[in-house]
Amino acid sequence: MRFVISADGCKDLVLRTSVPKNKIGYWIVKDGISGWFGTPDVREDAVERSMSDGDLYPARITQGARILTLDIAACCESALEAAKTVDDVNAFVGRRLTVSCEEANGQRIVYGFLAEDPSPEYKPDGKAVLMSLIIKCPDPYKYSNWMEFTQSGTKINVINGGNAPSLPKVHVEKSGDSNVTYMTLTYKGRQVSWTGSAAFFDLDFADMVPSTGTVSVDNAFAIDPGNQEVTVSCNGVVTMNLRSAWR
Repeated sequence: MRFVISADGCKDLVLRTSVPKNKIGYWIVKDGISGWFGTPDVREDAVERSMSDGDLYPARITQGARILTLDIAACCESALEAAKTVDDVNAFVGRRLTVSCEEANGQRIVYGFLAEDPSPEYKPDGKAVLMSLIIKCPDPYKYSNWMEFTQSGTKINVINGGNAPSLPKVHVEKSGDSNVTYMTLTYKGRQVSWTGSAAFFDLDFADMVPSTGTVSVDNAFAIDPGNQEVTVSCNGVVTMNLRSAWR
């Protein structure tokens, strides 16, 4: 396995589960991964049913944040290099992190922040250091990279290759000389409509704030796992972008 932790303004941190041959570099220690292979607990519990056997099913079942912990070792050629390594890791604090993992299932990505002090522990010679990266991911899902699906006629065929629903983004461009003035997307009985006048616009279903124009019907939907079909009514060309999502 290979993890890459990145953030704007920081040097990427590349972590492998195998020790480098010359034992110089970074790696994840044995049994040093937690919170990655499973999925976070649900928040809700069954509700007690009074004067009857059994309990009531919760109205909704939701998950909390994912807590990913990576215990790492860094062995350097000098104490100065080890100190710079600690500086590089400490620089991640207070920033939005992207954590990408290459594993048997392919590449999967989570987003979060360092929730605790990495607690660097130097070895006696000062050239080696142990750290614990505790990354809190408010969104518990793992994602693929973005994929693009283009309108064909009045339909967009979309594929979510994961096991959890995923919120799409749409990009709409004019067809011919006239601006786009309307768009309606329908999926499993839910509808999103936009009105305005623009050569193009973007709409992220995560916040439903268009780059221009107005969302007149806001019944935002997430795309379920599998091959899905979205119906389009628009005087422009609609492209839907989606990430496969996994719990």
